[in-house]
Amino acid sequence: MPRIHTKAHVTIVMHGLERRKSTNTGALANRVVVNSDIVLFGNDLPALPEQVWPQGSVPIVLFPVAGGQPVAEFRGTPNLTLIALDANWRQATKLRRRFASKNIPFVCAPEGQPGLYKLRNSPHEGGLSTYEAILRSLAVLEDIPLDDALRTFRVFQDRLLWRRGAIEPSAVEGGLPAGARRNTP
Repeated sequence: MPRIHTKAHVTIVMHGLERRKSTNTGALANRVVVNSDIVLFGNDLPALPEQVWPQGSVPIVLFPVAGGQPVAEFRGTPNLTLIALDANWRQATKLRRRFASKNIPFVCAPEGQPGLYKLRNSPHEGGLSTYEAILRSLAVLEDIPLDDALRTFRVFQDRLLWRRGAIEPSAVEGGLPAGARRNTP
């Protein structure tokens, strides 16, 4: 798995129920982006800290909200923290209010490329997975090449689709590991 080193810090604010889902891409982003962490919230978890970004950094929230600034406007900002909300839309919208009340800017991931995510349906046209939104934003902020990271995403996704019986082994990007087994109904 490729590892991406960034100047910007990435904080993934993840609902506890997302963490357990095999389709969760925020956890995948955390494994790929070296300078990242996950802060869990919701259900029986401790309350979310008032500040989820490192002290002294400049936070921006990656969330597709009306009036959100293009992430490219923050290119070159020193000590930047990209905060990604990883939850279902209802949970993320509630969480969004928390950051809006602190006047933290909202940014939108770069447009123009269709999302690759096939594991869940997006309620919004052109929606991206958390993984894609984070990596595409970092590519704009820091000129990070994405080929290996997007291949990792396709492998992750195809192996899950194969396990569900949705695609044949020959269609799995990167093949299947020895001993891989399909889910049976």
